[in-house]
Amino acid sequence: MDDQQRSHAVGATVLGLILAVGILLPSERVTAGFEPPDQPDSIADAVAIGWQIPATCADPLAWEALPAVGPSRAAVLSRAAADGALRSPSDLLQVPGIGIKMAALLTPRIRFPSAERAVGGPDEEPR
Repeated sequence: MDDQQRSHAVGATVLGLILAVGILLPSERVTAGFEPPDQPDSIADAVAIGWQIPATCADPLAWEALPAVGPSRAAVLSRAAADGALRSPSDLLQVPGIGIKMAALLTPRIRFPSAERAVGGPDEEPR
């Protein structure tokens, strides 16, 4: 093996090591010790950290954890939820004090029963 071949072999080995370290180490740092968060005991705490609130939740404190929802609006939403009036996003528009903008803000934060069935709930037939 002459000097030029040796130089290429060493260069290829070094490049391979650099790529291996660059590819493997970042993924180890990201996944080392990672545990997905458990849902908190309180539904209000879960909603406050970003979990969706079930559309059937009758707890006004949970509704109040949503953005732009104060005590009065939370009470109205919890009553509508307890009555079963929130089956789909469009039902939010029937709740007093909820307009199009507020419904658009709240919809992604609410888990509606109709969405659960559409994703593979008990009403879906096997394919």
